[in-house]
Amino acid sequence: MKKFSRNGISKCSACPLRDRPRVWGEYPETGTAQLLLIGESPGSEESNQKRPFVGPAGGFLNHVLHEAEINRHRLWVTNLISCKPPENDLDSFEGQEALTCCRPGLEAELNASKKTKVIMPLGTKPLHALGIEEGITRARGSVYPKKERIILPTFHPSYILRGAKKEEGTWIGDFIKARDIAKNGWKPPTEVFDLFPSLSSLQVFVDLALKSFSPVAVDIETTGLSPDTGKIVVVGLGLPERVVCVPFLKKTGLQYWPPNEYNAVFFLLNQIFKEKALIFQNAPFDVSWLMKNGFTIGKTPHDVLLAHHTIHPELPHNLGYIVSVYGNTPFWKGEMLDREEKILALDDEVLRKYNARDVAVLHEVLPDLLKDLDELGLRHIYEDIARKMILPVVEMNLSGLLVDKKALEKWKRSLTGRYAHLQSEIRILCNLHEDFSLSSDEELRLLIYGIKANKFQKAEEEIEKYDGNLKLRRDTKKYKALVSLASIFESTHPLYSPKSTIRGTGSGKASVSSESLLARKIACNNRLVAIKGLKQKDATTERREVEKAIRFFTLLDEFNEVDKLKSTYTKFPIWKDGRWHPIYTIHGTKTGRLSSKGESRGIGAQNVPEEARSICIASPGQIFAGPDYKNLELIVIANESGDEPMLKTFAKGGSVHDENTKDLFGIKPDSKLWVVARKAQKTYIFGKKCYGGTIRGIYEKVINKAPELGLTFADFVRADQRFDQKHPQLAAWGEAQKNRGLIERKVHNAFGRVRILLGDDSEVEREALNTPIQGTAADVANLALIGIYEEIHEKKMQAKIVAQVHDAIMVECPKSELTQVKRIMKKHMEKKHHLWNKDVSFPIEMKVGPNWGELKEVK
Repeated sequence: MKKFSRNGISKCSACPLRDRPRVWGEYPETGTAQLLLIGESPGSEESNQKRPFVGPAGGFLNHVLHEAEINRHRLWVTNLISCKPPENDLDSFEGQEALTCCRPGLEAELNASKKTKVIMPLGTKPLHALGIEEGITRARGSVYPKKERIILPTFHPSYILRGAKKEEGTWIGDFIKARDIAKNGWKPPTEVFDLFPSLSSLQVFVDLALKSFSPVAVDIETTGLSPDTGKIVVVGLGLPERVVCVPFLKKTGLQYWPPNEYNAVFFLLNQIFKEKALIFQNAPFDVSWLMKNGFTIGKTPHDVLLAHHTIHPELPHNLGYIVSVYGNTPFWKGEMLDREEKILALDDEVLRKYNARDVAVLHEVLPDLLKDLDELGLRHIYEDIARKMILPVVEMNLSGLLVDKKALEKWKRSLTGRYAHLQSEIRILCNLHEDFSLSSDEELRLLIYGIKANKFQKAEEEIEKYDGNLKLRRDTKKYKALVSLASIFESTHPLYSPKSTIRGTGSGKASVSSESLLARKIACNNRLVAIKGLKQKDATTERREVEKAIRFFTLLDEFNEVDKLKSTYTKFPIWKDGRWHPIYTIHGTKTGRLSSKGESRGIGAQNVPEEARSICIASPGQIFAGPDYKNLELIVIANESGDEPMLKTFAKGGSVHDENTKDLFGIKPDSKLWVVARKAQKTYIFGKKCYGGTIRGIYEKVINKAPELGLTFADFVRADQRFDQKHPQLAAWGEAQKNRGLIERKVHNAFGRVRILLGDDSEVEREALNTPIQGTAADVANLALIGIYEEIHEKKMQAKIVAQVHDAIMVECPKSELTQVKRIMKKHMEKKHHLWNKDVSFPIEMKVGPNWGELKEVK
């Protein structure tokens, strides 16, 4: 390798780093490099060896180059500056001065390497030095043409090494993309955009689209996230060779189309939507808006986001990221993402050009996404599950659930009463001052740990200033607040303190999180067990204090739960139709399970507690059918692991939870602890065996769910060992899954859905264990959802799917259709699947009721 010396070019004599070793860029003996890599500055090892990228970051770079099939000896490798700045800090005064002094040398090196057509700035600072003012997270992987060269930014290796291991796959992809461009060249995307269409030009586009064999790409821009209150601003339509933006609103919200042309425009768009194959990015969002505004979607569309999610669920799925991997269009999203103005304040041409690019890139990336799906053997997951879920999910999003406003108000009053009662009970138990706040971390630290917060110390100091100073008034709010704080401190007597480690927060303070307080409660429980046999007077006193602390933690936990219910789940965002519309997303989890979130306030269907569900009622003359799978995930884990005890129980029609309770705790149904033990068993099975929780973490959850068991940690460890002895195949399978995940970094479910496992070892182990279980169960429910939706629509019934929550699907239908709906749901939910080399069905419990909270099992 040759070296490019900047001596005599850079202003070294004026540089504060002039006395440090200089590390020059390296390039091939031939003089022509495949790629030019630009880092920030040399590190310690680079300074010692006087060569760029030879330290830890360089070693990792070499590994990734090997993965991308790139020979480092064919690269030009350099840095912005030639000497190591203090503490490797390029933002230091010396580093910034060095950037200025080294700039002429960098320019000379760029000029000397001009035969190398692709430059890869490694990180934000080299990117900015090349004149591209975008952050590296957004810009990486994008193609920026500059004169006769291509700039393709990517991460600095140190960024990946410092904890961003999940970006490694993306990083390798960037190098492969740069390698291919260096070999094959780059062709800029053509942009034939009609941003100000007339009715006649729109007619020409629609005629062309209807005759074309190509699908039409579609993207909409809206004034908000809710189709109930927002408006569509523009609809972009695209063929591979041209895009037309069809505005509905101009800047400031004025109508684009004259009244006499609007109906014709609507008809033309609806022709496209009804007759053509369509491509979207996040189809459920756009399709929900289009259907809410009266358009008809005739065919199941393609969805670029879902295709990418099927290939690699771990990675980001925003369109800018997908195009950075699969497309050639330079990053165009920054202007919209960084804007402060509302959408209707934007210049019409700026907004529509943005929309047109969103449309054009869908054609750019879809072919290669489909090619990857084929090569990875995942096309069936995308076509038969992900795509087919779009319209059922849209139906759920638009249908929503009718809210009984009287029941909602009654529940609010009930929660307010419970909140006040619990607050009063805690105050009496601990003899708290009336101003003591159970929501204040500082005041809770005083009560639980005896830790005096700064605010109490400052209050005492401020009050002292009033002594003897008649000029300071004592009838002000400020003085009363100071007195209140002082009174809180003086009257608060810390609770019993068990001998246990105090967990800290990130800032070093004693934690009052639910997990930390649970650990404190467990320590108190353990102490209570230890002193039960003691008869001394001191033991009696201590026992009372311990029991008081345990009672406090129990009440506080209930208080916090009621507070959360009151502040969150009584504020359902209700549309004009009187219904609450939780938004379901197909790509919201990495395992394939549907997720749900609220349009605002974060209320998703999966999070609604049991006691709030009765607020959601069927419409007059309608009823809910809401069957729920029985032991879906346990059937999956039994078959995945070949666990004989559970398989035998399922085959006989017995209760697997009963048998697991016996195996875990060694007790029988006639035990007084049977009910709480059965509850604890569920927490153990799902938490540890299905989701890979730690033995300590699951123990804490079990104690919280079933404190009556009085288990010590040692008791629980023995119970865990006893269960593994009864279920050796399950235990062996779990260990094998975790080991395989660490080695292969890949896992699949029974349907063939694949996850590439990223992150640290503990994450990989959990995901390797959980994905086959949750992912298989998810696809069982997904396929049932698709089948139910298709048959209901094929028979033109009035029934609609309104919710899917965990393992339950809920349909709202006229009472006259109930029998037919139950048969349809049973047929598709209990449909046999050929999995684990046999035909397997998953039984359901059929439930029916007038509201979500009162679904009763029926035959």
